[in-house]
Amino acid sequence: DIAGSIENATVIERQIIPLAIKMLDALEQYVNLDIPFHRDTRLTSISQVRENMQATHFSTSEKFRQVLELYDIESEYGSTIDQYSGLLPVDGKEQKVTFMRVGRIAFLYQSSDQNHTGVWNSRDKKWDPVDASDYRSSTAKAIRIAKKQAAIDVLDLPIAYPEVAK
Repeated sequence: DIAGSIENATVIERQIIPLAIKMLDALEQYVNLDIPFHRDTRLTSISQVRENMQATHFSTSEKFRQVLELYDIESEYGSTIDQYSGLLPVDGKEQKVTFMRVGRIAFLYQSSDQNHTGVWNSRDKKWDPVDASDYRSSTAKAIRIAKKQAAIDVLDLPIAYPEVAK
């Protein structure tokens, strides 16, 4: 029994790395298809774990743990809100904006002066401007909530309706 268990453990260990690489490939594809928040950081993390798959100083279990940790982090994005600053071309010139992510259902930006607000269009892979008068204050409020400068509240944000399954 012990010899059989050792043999099975060896076979399983040889199958873990190819499975982990397939999981990384799937996760990379998912990030590329997802809304583009922190895309470079997320892809860099995947690349780093991919490099670790080749490293001999990590055990097989540690390599697989790193893959599962990336999956856990990606899973958390679906139930959290986040905001961060960045540059975005608005009206033909680079402007400093604040990006706002609500789970995976809304990704918006708002300029520092709150005159420009936009929402990510996942279908067309581009930013769509929204009527600032309709969403200026609610987007600003969402950003304050994400910064923990305001209490959690119901928000009126432009959210795309789900597509019909094919």
